[in-house]
Amino acid sequence: MKLSYGDSVITMDITDDKVSTLVIEDKRQFRHLLYDLVAQSNGEAGLWVLGEDGKCLNLEKQLYVIRDPLNTDINSREILTKLQNQLIKTGNDFMQEIFDINQKIQNFYYSLENEYPYDIIHKQELSVQELVKMGGFNFYIENTGELIDLVSYIEVVQEFINPNLFVLVNLHAVTNVDERGILFKTLIEKKFSVLCLESSVDRIEFDKNLEVRYILDKDFCLI
Repeated sequence: MKLSYGDSVITMDITDDKVSTLVIEDKRQFRHLLYDLVAQSNGEAGLWVLGEDGKCLNLEKQLYVIRDPLNTDINSREILTKLQNQLIKTGNDFMQEIFDINQKIQNFYYSLENEYPYDIIHKQELSVQELVKMGGFNFYIENTGELIDLVSYIEVVQEFINPNLFVLVNLHAVTNVDERGILFKTLIEKKFSVLCLESSVDRIEFDKNLEVRYILDKDFCLI
């Protein structure tokens, strides 16, 4: 894949065998480019272009921006909706269990009606969708502040949203070089395409077997 910004010098090759990093030295330019990227991932217009095999990809569907790597919401509404849809499909295979559950619920409802002094009625049968929603299903991940939480989050997003590219914002600010090495190896092994968007880096040296680095200097030149 290639990620570029309008007709500017920003053009990067994105692969799943290395993590790409774009360092933007000018803070104002960093904010501007990040704002555009987030806006486009939310379906708004902008100049970022993600292409593959000569085709432009829809950034709203194919780009997933993680603005805070240590504060991810694995139980966002978007993810839980997709989880529920999958559980509903699975639930349709358990028709006998659904029938038995409905029978017990109906008995409970009739008992409530008999105890109530006024005439009331209730729904006669609950659908699979209603039963799943009653379950209040969500993902359980113990937030430890470790990068394994981030990996688990990315795995869930890949499973349910399936973006072509993950963008991690300022990962270098909250990790050391050894942690990033382990994280990058894990992401590469799992074949995730990842771009780290950084306002600064803590060192120039990096493992070129794991990472390809681009630097946009204050003169808007790509190094």
